[in-house]
Amino acid sequence: MPTTFFTDLAGREWDTRFRFSNVRNIAKSTGVTLPDLIHPGSESLGLIADQATFFDVLWLLLAQQATATGVDENSFAEAMDGATFEAAFDALVEAAILHAPAHQTARLRAAVTEVRKAQELGLQLACDLVSQSLADVEAKFAALQPRISGG
Repeated sequence: MPTTFFTDLAGREWDTRFRFSNVRNIAKSTGVTLPDLIHPGSESLGLIADQATFFDVLWLLLAQQATATGVDENSFAEAMDGATFEAAFDALVEAAILHAPAHQTARLRAAVTEVRKAQELGLQLACDLVSQSLADVEAKFAALQPRISGG
């Protein structure tokens, strides 16, 4: 079951649910809007793929929680790694879906699932192309080896 919570490396749990004040502040500060997080064709979706921008969005969303628990921005950043970043992103996407009108959540969740499938397929295709290119280079090198060896 998707959740709006994630836990950082320091064991602190964070709740990424949006409030309207957060949405407005994030859009003003970063240019990232709530639909950018969940609509596949969004122009700003690339901003979220940038870790620095994503961190800014996440920090703006969680700054009040952090302040209440005595966590500053640097301490928050130090408690993030790749897996935590991914968990935070998943929680943020779920929070964005839940912030949408109720009649849209099922369709949004399905769209996010399809985008993730497409990303996985794209990554697999890229890996396959690299493997094939490497095999082609190795075959060409093997064909040149006799000439390089003087034979």
